[in-house]
Amino acid sequence: YYTGLYTIDMLGLTDSHIAHGPGRSDGFSPGHNKFDIGYVLSRQPTYIMVYRIPMPDGSYGFNQKYMPASTGLISNPQFIASYTAIVHFPMWPGVEGWLYKRNVP
Repeated sequence: YYTGLYTIDMLGLTDSHIAHGPGRSDGFSPGHNKFDIGYVLSRQPTYIMVYRIPMPDGSYGFNQKYMPASTGLISNPQFIASYTAIVHFPMWPGVEGWLYKRNVP
C-alpha cells in the first residue's frame, strides 16, 4: 500500500538512521527496541500518530515494556510543547490511535 506521503517510522522500519542505530536490550519487546525520539522530533513531522492501550484504571495509556518509543515521546518536553492531540479513534478492540499535529509558530 502506497500513499505517496512521506513518513518516518519511529521504530526504524522505513528510516535508516533508526534502523541502523543501537538496539536496547533492557527488556523491551522485540521490534520495539530501536528508536530515537530526538531524531524524530528534529525532523519536525507535521503529524505524529501513537497507539494507546487500556490501563488497569480504565484510562488509555502506554505500556513501557511494549511501547517504549511512545512512552518516551509523549513525556518528552519538546513534544509536549510542540504538538497537540487533534483526534483519537478506535484502531481495533482495546486499542486507540491518537493523532497529534505540530503547532505552527
